[in-house]
Amino acid sequence: QGFPLKPPLATQEFQVCLLSLLLPTLGQPAGMLSRCIQAPKSHARPLACLVSAARPVCRDFVSRTSAPIMETGADKDLRKLLSEGLAGPVGVRHASDLALSRREVLQAQKAWGNSIKIISKIYNEDGDYVAEAKKAADELYKDSSTRVLFDPYNTVKEFHFRPRASQAMCFIAGSEADDDNGMDAVGFALGGKGWSDVEFDNHQIELTENLAVAVGSKYFTCAETSGITEVEYTLGYKKNKDGKPRILFHHSSVPYDPSSTADAVFSEEEVQQLQGAWASAIKNISKTYLDGGDYVATAADAAGELYGYGHSDVLFKPTKAAEAQFRPSAEDAMSYFVGGEAVEGGYAEDTGFAINGGKGWSNVEFDNHATKRSGNIAIAMGNYHFTCAQTGSKTKVEYTFGYKKNTDGKARIFLHHSSVPYDATPPAKEVSKEEVDKAQAAWASAIKAISKTYLDGGDYVAAAGEAAGQLYGYGHTKVLFKPTKALEAQFRPSAEDAMSYFVGHEAVEGGHSEDSGFAINGGKGWSDVKFENHQTKLTGDVALAMGNYYFTCAQTGSETKVEYTFGYKKGEDDQLRIFLHHSSVPFDPTPGVPLGVAISAEEVDDAQAAWASAITNISKTYLEGGDYVGVAGDAAGQLYGYGHSQVLFKPTKAADAQFRPSAEDAM
Repeated sequence: QGFPLKPPLATQEFQVCLLSLLLPTLGQPAGMLSRCIQAPKSHARPLACLVSAARPVCRDFVSRTSAPIMETGADKDLRKLLSEGLAGPVGVRHASDLALSRREVLQAQKAWGNSIKIISKIYNEDGDYVAEAKKAADELYKDSSTRVLFDPYNTVKEFHFRPRASQAMCFIAGSEADDDNGMDAVGFALGGKGWSDVEFDNHQIELTENLAVAVGSKYFTCAETSGITEVEYTLGYKKNKDGKPRILFHHSSVPYDPSSTADAVFSEEEVQQLQGAWASAIKNISKTYLDGGDYVATAADAAGELYGYGHSDVLFKPTKAAEAQFRPSAEDAMSYFVGGEAVEGGYAEDTGFAINGGKGWSNVEFDNHATKRSGNIAIAMGNYHFTCAQTGSKTKVEYTFGYKKNTDGKARIFLHHSSVPYDATPPAKEVSKEEVDKAQAAWASAIKAISKTYLDGGDYVAAAGEAAGQLYGYGHTKVLFKPTKALEAQFRPSAEDAMSYFVGHEAVEGGHSEDSGFAINGGKGWSDVKFENHQTKLTGDVALAMGNYYFTCAQTGSETKVEYTFGYKKGEDDQLRIFLHHSSVPFDPTPGVPLGVAISAEEVDDAQAAWASAITNISKTYLEGGDYVGVAGDAAGQLYGYGHSQVLFKPTKAADAQFRPSAEDAM
């Protein structure tokens, strides 16, 4: 005010000159300058020194100003002051010699990023990364005659500022890069992992003659994990005597997180209180269930209090989760705790951990191995012990819990991983050959008992139902059952399907009409059943047996041979049950062939000769330009059974359409 400016004095360069001269007298030069170039407020402190560093701009401007402006003695003193600047008396140079372009700024940023990548690469290859870091410092930062304003994104709070280039490289490459004062054990360019890429995203670049200021974000890609880290920056560039732009000031900071609660601190007592609340919730849900109350609502209230769903991402890997291993939503977690049938869209594998599958828990105890607390996060690892409300037995489970204070100041679970402890001993449920023999003997005995009960006029259906519940895995696991005499309903996946086959369709509701009752031999009964194993394969809690069994008719005494494959598996109750049963009639090489229709070897030879002759004839007709398609059609009609029976034809050179069931396919 009171200093009228006229062109060409009213220029950006002259305004910066005036700021450098006049703003110190106004009390807040840094804040005004930061607003002038639109830099973040957090960068006002390093910009305070920029006011002083801008004096050479004024010096350059004065060198091009008309003489009358600088005639008085006071003006001559000012000319001398402006000529010296920060770097001492170097004489007056024209501003155009030192002017910076946007392209030069971008090139300087690219050079900085490349240096970080090169230092990281040499470090990971066990090379001399320190020498490379020192070389980069000389190339990137102002020379030793100028103090560099460097405030890095730094975890070493007592060394916020790095006025020397070597100290800047100490932050970037580690303490070995600075011979005088080691401040960082592992440098930012390394971090123990290195960076594979660095990208600059400039929000704004302000050019003022020989000074450039860039504000934006840098993105660092971890060489080991490929994770990306964002860092905000304000960088100042100035040309050196050699005409090369170098960094004059460098300020980096972590992006502001409005949801951060970094000031919140966890105590050991808070962790124990949270664990106590979780244990109480499990006991309360179990008690409510056993008392016939609304345990689902109780579980929902507890989950809302204890877990961070709706406040943050939750990483939850339950103990008994195989198909849906991870539960990222509150609905997923509820299915696990109260059971898949109790919630809409629940998982079939969930029986309700919080109610112990119907038995309930009477007690839960936490035993922490260790607790790690840092700021608003706490991690606890250890074992918890669950006491069954029905049997009193204890179950040990491993855990890792992560607790985080949310924006409302309340701590909740954001990480929960549970697992069964590793057991180095062989599985306790391993099946033995003796157990397989007993299971087969029990099956044979059940068939004979059902037949006898039927022939004696007793309740053979009830006897069959009881036997099926003991012998087959229906209700415990999936059962693969392919009976011998099953044509329309070949496979029997349910207990009802199996009952229809064993006792007959008329004896059960919804039975299959083709079933006459195998266990009662269609009304004649069986007097004996014998197993003859071809081989038995034992694998942990699973056993497979293949062979023949022989059924003796109770009415005629005739014996019927049937082939079988049985699969046995132990359930949670340690009971061996059938999960696989395939029966079939032995193969008959001449089933139902009438007399006089048998094929002789001579007929086979004649048929093969006719086929060979047809191929040569078709080829000859084709090569002579004749109707080879008509010839082939006649031959196919004579040689192949199309139109008389099903034909199984798999040609040699057929990839997309491997099989040719019709005459058209063959042609």
